[in-house]
Amino acid sequence: MGAFHNVLELNIKNADLGFVQAAAPTAAPAKEEPGQKKEPAAPVQEMQANFEIFLQIREISGGLPGQLFREVYVPCQESQPLAGYDPNKTETYFLWYPLPAGKYLMALALTTKDLKKIGTQYYEFILPDPASFSDRLDTTPIFSAKNIERLDAPESRPILHKGFFTMAVLKITPCLNNVIAFKDNFDIFFYIFGAKLNAEQKYALEMNFEVIKGEETAIRFAPSVFDSPLVSLPLPMRHSTLKQTDAGEVKEEKDLEPGQYVLVIKVMDKNSGNTLTKNVNFEVK
Repeated sequence: MGAFHNVLELNIKNADLGFVQAAAPTAAPAKEEPGQKKEPAAPVQEMQANFEIFLQIREISGGLPGQLFREVYVPCQESQPLAGYDPNKTETYFLWYPLPAGKYLMALALTTKDLKKIGTQYYEFILPDPASFSDRLDTTPIFSAKNIERLDAPESRPILHKGFFTMAVLKITPCLNNVIAFKDNFDIFFYIFGAKLNAEQKYALEMNFEVIKGEETAIRFAPSVFDSPLVSLPLPMRHSTLKQTDAGEVKEEKDLEPGQYVLVIKVMDKNSGNTLTKNVNFEVK
């Protein structure tokens, strides 16, 4: 792994992006007939914003920001329908940038084109060295995905997107609060660090998933073995119960009732014997 695919989450109020109503498109003047009344162009029913993002990334050394590592410029353009536009609404945007393992301080500046509004944020973070997981397992942050689509080609440069981000040829709409609708799957997405290849250069990661409510098990899934450390799996939120009838016991499938739950993920690397347990809180509404 040469670099991590880092995804930044930005929550931005519409009013801070300088949205204005889009101008009507200009067209070549048509030949007017004598006495013909010229009709005005219909207004465009869309709000548009043009703004810029600047990233300055410094390596942290001795607890202090040190050498400049990267400077990144991201031109941005967003549009929204005029109907229902709310200047006070905060939207979630995503932006990716690749970085190797290390400790960094990122300075982010967002500015409107006319420089009338400028906002800055600073974020300190650590990207672990994959080699440090030689005797243990760990994962990237585990989240659920509302939708995953395949792109024709990966993006060649960082692009700001509202509501989704891209990774390689995937377009991922995340559900960062892990709240899913009744009868929906819980589609989990994460990467496992420290997984070992066997002599045939294959992974063998045994996964056990269990849904717990309070102290009781609501769902227990059959163990599965994955041949990749990248896990993208839709878990159906249905559980089986045995119902006694005149004909004997009958297996009955039911959807998980609304409420708060914990997804327990147990991983065993069959190639190394290393294990890992992660708990993910989620809610069914």
